[in-house]
Amino acid sequence: MKTKLHRLKVLSAVLCVTLAACGGGGDGNGGGSGSSGGTGNSGNTSGTGGTGGTGGTGGTGGTGGTGGSTATRTVMFEATPVTGTSAEFLTQLNGQGARGFRFVSGFYFLGNPAGSEQKGVYVKDAQTTYSYELPQEPGGADVQAWVTAYEAWLNSHGARGFVWGGPYMVGGQIHALMRKDNGSSSTFSYKVVVVDTNASLSAFVQNQANPLGADGYYLAVPAYLGPFGVSSTVAIFRKDLQGSARYGYEVLSNPASDGDLVAQINTEGARGYRFKVPFVSGGTQVNLYEKDLSQSSTFRFYDFASQQTSAGFLTQANAEGQKGSSLMGAYGLPSGTIRDFYFEPASCTGFLCDTRSLFGL
Repeated sequence: MKTKLHRLKVLSAVLCVTLAACGGGGDGNGGGSGSSGGTGNSGNTSGTGGTGGTGGTGGTGGTGGTGGSTATRTVMFEATPVTGTSAEFLTQLNGQGARGFRFVSGFYFLGNPAGSEQKGVYVKDAQTTYSYELPQEPGGADVQAWVTAYEAWLNSHGARGFVWGGPYMVGGQIHALMRKDNGSSSTFSYKVVVVDTNASLSAFVQNQANPLGADGYYLAVPAYLGPFGVSSTVAIFRKDLQGSARYGYEVLSNPASDGDLVAQINTEGARGYRFKVPFVSGGTQVNLYEKDLSQSSTFRFYDFASQQTSAGFLTQANAEGQKGSSLMGAYGLPSGTIRDFYFEPASCTGFLCDTRSLFGL
C-alpha cells in the first residue's frame, strides 16, 4: 500500500511507522496518520497516510472500543463538525461518548463541490458509554527521563481505566486523547520501549513485540517519536489487567499488485491476523499483522470505491455497519488506486473486531 490517501489530512507527525526514517506532514484539525512518509489526504484507523515531522505535535485521533460479540452487533457511524478549541472538542467527545459513540478520527473530504470538508467521525458498536480527557503529555530532559516519565504518566491514567489514543491537535494546542469505557472495570498497564531504529521490523517483532504480546501487552504503536529535544523512537504497549488476551504479530513483504495485496490481507485474516499497518523497514515496504492468540477469530476484508464526501462516506459505512462489518480505512493500493476497505469479523470479541484509530485503540 502506498502512503497517498484522499480523506484524512494529517496534522504533524508524531507517529512514524518506519523504523528507519520519517517524512512528510500536513495540517488541519484532524487525526490519524499512517505509514512511511509523504503527505496524506485521506484515511483513518490504522491505515496508510502521511506521517513525518519530529514528534511532539500531532494529529491522530481516536480510540477503539472494548468490543462485543460480533454475532449480533450492528455498527453505526456519525460525522460531526470540527471544533475550534480543545474545550469544545472535549465537550463534543463526552457528548458523543454519553450516547455510546466512540471517536475514530478526524476526516478530510475533498469531493464536495462546495468545498473540502473536515469532520470528526464517531462509531457506535457496543452497548456502553465513554468518557474522555485531553491531558497534556509530559516532557523530559533526555531520552531516559522522558521514557520513565511518559510510562509513569500512561500508567497513572491506565490505573483509572483510561486508554491512550495518541496526541491530537485542536485550536493550535496538542493534547493526548484518553478514553474510558464506562461499562468496563478494566484497568491498564503500559510499557514504553525504546526502539532500535537500525533493526528491521521483523527483528523488533521477534525480540520485543511477540514476547510482550505473549504476556498480554498489545502493541498500540510500533514507532512513536519523542518530544522536541528528545531524539528517541519508542514503541508503546498496553495490557488490560483484567483481560486474558495474548497477542502475536507477523511481518510480510508488501505484494507488487493490487490483487496480491488483497489476497494477502484475506489469507492472513482467515488465520486470525488482522492487518495493522504498512511499514518501511530497511528501505523495503512490509505489512504488519496482529492476532489475539486467545481466540479463534477470522477476518474477511473487502473494498469499495473511495467516497469523497462525508455524506457518501456515511451512507457507505452505515450500510456496511448494518451487516456487522467494521471500517478498516481508505488505502492506496500498489497501482495507486484508492479504495475504502471494510472487514467482517467472525468468532471475535474484543477491540481487534472494531473500527479503530491509527493507534489500534
